[in-house]
Parts: sequence; C-alpha cells; structure tokens
Amino acid sequence: MLDDALRQRLEQLNRRPLPELPSAAPLSTRSIVEPVAASASTPIPRPHLPVLPVGEDVSLTTVVPGEVVSTSPGKFYAIRKPLAELGPRLSPEALATIAAEHADQPSVTSPADAEAFAAAFPRRVMLLDIETCGFAGSTIFLVGLIHAHGGEWILEQLLARDYAEEPAMLQAVWDRATESDVLLTFNGKSFDWPMIHDRSTVHRRGLADRPTPRHLDVLHMARRRWRDVLPNCKLQTLERYICARRRSADLPSAQVPQEYHHFVRTGDARRMADILLHNALDLVTLFELTLRLMKTT
Repeated sequence: MLDDALRQRLEQLNRRPLPELPSAAPLSTRSIVEPVAASASTPIPRPHLPVLPVGEDVSLTTVVPGEVVSTSPGKFYAIRKPLAELGPRLSPEALATIAAEHADQPSVTSPADAEAFAAAFPRRVMLLDIETCGFAGSTIFLVGLIHAHGGEWILEQLLARDYAEEPAMLQAVWDRATESDVLLTFNGKSFDWPMIHDRSTVHRRGLADRPTPRHLDVLHMARRRWRDVLPNCKLQTLERYICARRRSADLPSAQVPQEYHHFVRTGDARRMADILLHNALDLVTLFELTLRLMKTT
C-alpha cells in the first residue's frame, strides 16, 4: 500500500486520486485492457484464444491469425488490429480523455521535442518496442508498433518466423519509420533503436539514405516526472502506479528468447501468443504514458 505522504505527492502529479493496489484475483474477460476499477488496479487478463489440440504442434496461423508479407529481402509475418479491439480503455474517446486530463501538465522534455511531437501527433507518430533473442547483437525477431492509419490507432506486430526472415522484417520497420516524424520508445535510445541500426547494418539494409525520425525516450521523461515518488521507473512499475493496471500471467522477459527458439525449432506456436501479448502490453503502456507526459496539441 502507499503511505499518505507518497499518495498525496502522486495525486498532485497525476491530477487525480490514485487507486489502492491490493492483491486481487485475475478477472475473467476477453479484453486485454479494461477500465480502472474504483478501488483497485485492474488486472490485465489473457485474451481469448482458440481451444488448442493436446499433444500436437500448433501452427502460427491457428494461434495468431495474420498475413505473410513480401518485401525485397524476403517474407515475414504481420499481425494488425485496431488498438480499440484490445479493450474500451483504448477506444479513441478514452485515449482523447487521457490526453485532455493531462494537457496542462508541465513539460518533461525540451521545447523543441515537445513542439515536434505536437506537430506530428497523431498521423506521423510511431511507437516501437522490440523482442530479441538475447542481448546486444542478437537477432530481432519481433517489432511491435503503434501508429495512426485511416483515422484510428493500429497495433502492428512484425514477426520473423525464423532467423532468416529478420532482414525482411527490418526492411518493413524502416519503411514505417520513413512515414513518421517522431519515434517513441521506452529505453529505446539505449537498446531498441541501436539494435535496429546494428541488425540493419549486419544485413546491409542501407541506412545512409534513410531519414531518421526524432526519437523521444519515454523512460527519460518518466524519470523526470516520477523518480522522486515511485520505487523505480521500470515499465511495469509505471503501469501499476500511473496507469493503474497490473498484468496477469505475463510471460517474463527472460523466457521470451527460449520460447522463440522453441518455435523456430519445432514450428509449435503455442507460446507465441504469450510473446505477442507481452509485446502488445508493453506498447499499450508506452502509449498511455506518452499521453500523460506529452502535450498532444
């Protein structure tokens, strides 16, 4: 529980009362994200999945329907859906409300960055989070994106179904990046974006002639806003205290590489849904934090 002094300081920063955070059993629902409960942080349950056969390998298309995309270096797998499908809290109306509630907060970034974000939002803003096979230099096998398209926010996950599909997937990431003026990540200046550059260089994707969007790292902004009042500024800490949500049965980050290696070896995609959900939840939290920290107009 939060003590009274800490709660008062957080409420002043967050502009509204913060909920208590008791331990509670996960809710049973098909939504990934649900509205905040009145007196508790809301669990983020697992999405509805088809009944999978026992004792058989399960294909990727069975677990996570998507499409095979072809680029000049080859093919990769893409899953796209409107962000609003993940729950009512991510409807256009709900997101607009979050942004409006925090529109008068003091800036936590440079005036130039704030101006660039306001000018680019929403059509030329892209949020990015990656999943890799380990530390620096290892294969990137999944890139999750949130961007605006056709008047709505889209969650797009680009997946290399084996190690050979990484170049094609990276090609698509750069194609999306050239359509954006502002890139948002969480700790991405230290990890995600350098990894994109390094792996692109390995595959000779030709970075020299590609424009680079202005990169804003939400971790740095979160530290400036909340480092004196929270235990730490890890993403799931911010998700719990600032977004008032908690995850249920989330796949730990340390297990992601081994589950992907198993999928590549066997073709059994049972755990790929867990990896994709983990990535999607990271992006959703990144998006909500962005709306709380940046002025959108």
